[in-house]
Amino acid sequence: MRKVTCAILVLMMLTIVTVPMAIASVPDEIPQDLGGKTFYGYLVGLKDQFMPKAVFQDAVKYNDQDREQARKAALLLIDATTQKMTESGEDPYYLYLRAFAYELLYQDSGDKAVQALGLADYQKTIEAGGAYAQADYDRLDTMQVQAAPLAWQMPQMLTLAEIGDVLGIPAEDLLCLVTPYQTSDASRVGAGYSLRAASDHADTAIDVLADPLGGKARYDVLKSFAFLKTTATLKKLGDEALLIGMRNLYNDPRRYTTALVRKDELVIQVRIPDAYWRNELGVDPAQVAPAIAKKLLANLYDDERTLPSMADIELLQAPAALVLDTGLPDSSVPDAMPADLEGKTEYGYVVDIRKQYLPAGVFADKARTEAERNNARRAIRLITDILANRFDAYGLNPYELEIRGACYAAAFADTGVTAYRKLAINDYKQAMSDGYLFAKGDYDRLATPLLLSMAEMPAGTSDENVMLLQQWLNQAGYKVRETSTLDKATIKAIKAYEKDSALTPDGVPDIAFLLSLYSKVDDMDTNLPGET
Repeated sequence: MRKVTCAILVLMMLTIVTVPMAIASVPDEIPQDLGGKTFYGYLVGLKDQFMPKAVFQDAVKYNDQDREQARKAALLLIDATTQKMTESGEDPYYLYLRAFAYELLYQDSGDKAVQALGLADYQKTIEAGGAYAQADYDRLDTMQVQAAPLAWQMPQMLTLAEIGDVLGIPAEDLLCLVTPYQTSDASRVGAGYSLRAASDHADTAIDVLADPLGGKARYDVLKSFAFLKTTATLKKLGDEALLIGMRNLYNDPRRYTTALVRKDELVIQVRIPDAYWRNELGVDPAQVAPAIAKKLLANLYDDERTLPSMADIELLQAPAALVLDTGLPDSSVPDAMPADLEGKTEYGYVVDIRKQYLPAGVFADKARTEAERNNARRAIRLITDILANRFDAYGLNPYELEIRGACYAAAFADTGVTAYRKLAINDYKQAMSDGYLFAKGDYDRLATPLLLSMAEMPAGTSDENVMLLQQWLNQAGYKVRETSTLDKATIKAIKAYEKDSALTPDGVPDIAFLLSLYSKVDDMDTNLPGET
């Protein structure tokens, strides 16, 4: 037995000795002994170990030493591939390696001459049959290198004076706020820009947010937040850009008109609380949000702009819009989702918490104990926290929106705070817009009291409720003049909507019609009759 053990140990030692060790640092020149690798294999290993694609873009993952090693490795690789091809002729694999090294150095320096060298090598690779290089050529051809430092902060890249110029407001009338979007490692950056004179700075804050390395995946996640899936393309802004409405951010039911922009890996959001800026200040968020995004992009790529010091910038804290009750700690509902879900998915865990601790009518049923209601409050907080994180990571989906809507509806039943009702209705509408009609019953129950006074309006009625109805018809695509009068043209539009929606086409705006229409439109935070 002892001999067998010794033999195994000897074999293990021999195996360890013969495995090529990773290079501790970039050598000054290619060594004579390549450790059993081919020359090409050694260069590929050098690239893989010291030249990660985002080393000159990611200030969080890579440090200055990593970037210095990448520069040295890129120069060594260029020298080695050039010498090899001088001796043996051009080769698509060496051309491709050299092109990548030039691309990396261009990201570091912004030198257009280096970019041109990389493009030339990618083009030669393609011409030699390396079609795989086409995507690399296209990427490098359109690449712009930011002038901003790697670790920048939003107030540096968009000062109070600069955003004031866009808004037409003096810089001294504005202030900067800390935003919960900002992360401690600066993988996400952002700031709120608010009116100094506002009684509640969070109510007026324009949030300008960025994921420096979010990329297409992050852009697509944020695109899923478009309320009722309504989007408008913004032209000549980044690589792709949309104007969307966002709701239910940080338990805030209000509409934020948002410019969502991607340029290379950078993803920008400019979120403007629509009703305040539009109605109170006469500012059109649909015009201002893209203008702010455009200014931020221009600053990021302006190599002549002087970067302000963060030491000279004051950032104030703003209270959260709405904080859910955490309940009392004496409860079987945990404070957070456990790391070990015992084989369940996160979705399955949330469903089980809802079934166990959030029965229908828990706050209305007098037979329920205070302990059960406390469990329900803690479950509401736990579920909404989990789902907010999941939405942020993966985007919205109708099944989890319905669950969160039920949590907000329960919070409304518990507290009577109307913001929770609005949050619930928003989530139900969003889920229904994605075809999940299971949310309709609870949506109808919450929305009916808000719309009931608009129902059964007779022909000829002339008031603000008719104006609201006409605005919704127009938004839904049934065009009418907004006259505030329930005239023949409006009744005709109602009939057309009813017919298309499998309702009785009688032209009467009954509650079934109103519930259906309201579920498909954004009320732009206009008070409904039942809210006043």
